[in-house]
Amino acid sequence: MSPELDLATINQLVEHLNDLFELGAVKQFKLFEGGYMCQNYDLVSERGHFFLKQYRHRFSHRVSEMKKAERFFAERGFPVILPINDRHGRDTFWFQGNWYSLFPFIEAQSPKAHQLTPAIFESLAAMLAQMHQVGLELDFSGSFYQLHLWNSDAFELEYIELEQTLLAREQLNDLDREMLANLRLKRDIISRNKLKPSGFPLSNDRLLHGDFIYQNTFVDEQGAISHIYDFEKVCLGPRAYDLARAILINCFDDGWTDKNFQQARIFLNAYRQIYPIDQEEFLSGLKMYLIHITHMTWMEAKYILFGSRDYLRVYQANMSRIKHLSGHELDFVRQIFI
Repeated sequence: MSPELDLATINQLVEHLNDLFELGAVKQFKLFEGGYMCQNYDLVSERGHFFLKQYRHRFSHRVSEMKKAERFFAERGFPVILPINDRHGRDTFWFQGNWYSLFPFIEAQSPKAHQLTPAIFESLAAMLAQMHQVGLELDFSGSFYQLHLWNSDAFELEYIELEQTLLAREQLNDLDREMLANLRLKRDIISRNKLKPSGFPLSNDRLLHGDFIYQNTFVDEQGAISHIYDFEKVCLGPRAYDLARAILINCFDDGWTDKNFQQARIFLNAYRQIYPIDQEEFLSGLKMYLIHITHMTWMEAKYILFGSRDYLRVYQANMSRIKHLSGHELDFVRQIFI
């Protein structure tokens, strides 16, 4: 995560914002809690209330793709929160090493895990299905970022570094030992995996939000989605991967109980009513997602190499998925396709 801005830098940023947007006197500028990979800010000025989004991607072509995706879905009727254009007509600007966008502040909150209802799952699933249908309409002329999947050689390089760093410590704490055991479990699973991304009967044929989870939406009192945001993981990819990921994160983040499986059935049924998908296609997407997260090591690296605990909740959720589902994907699919 980027470090929080100091007062001198904030003053320079406010001056830059005033030059670009003519905000007038700024009455409030504070860190907005909740960002994993970057710092976002709550800003109040004479002109109104705003949300300042900092992007973790520093390449202009990647940020411009996110903006293109926002406009693409908004133009097709999806409730995307769009940024405000600056005096140059841009929806993004650069400041001291990061790209930013200024958004209107929406007086709403994303639902919490304990607040999720069948109506919210149905609304999430219906909108995801509609986005998957519309995502086929993107003009693919020119380049666009495609879903980046696993690389076993890269995993092995990273695994050795992380394992050796842990083993070099005089004493391991409980979390150190847990991570070491989990890294070895991942390595064992990967050593037995013979599937490659190119071996799946799926193609990167449509524009995906990439992170369509309840934390990236606002809902109204009836549970319907009122706003969508956070397109940082937008890409071209297969819908089965995106759907499997959405079901696991939205429906199983807090456990594997009967309640969670019922949530998944509600989600999947609502999706299939709009955009049918069979077990075989979904199973391919599920396997692809699980193999991919098994190869991921960046969260372990954040802790082992840099001492950061910011990503432990996400790390533990990923390990739970790997331990519960790897090798049991077909059983899982049969349980939710009812």
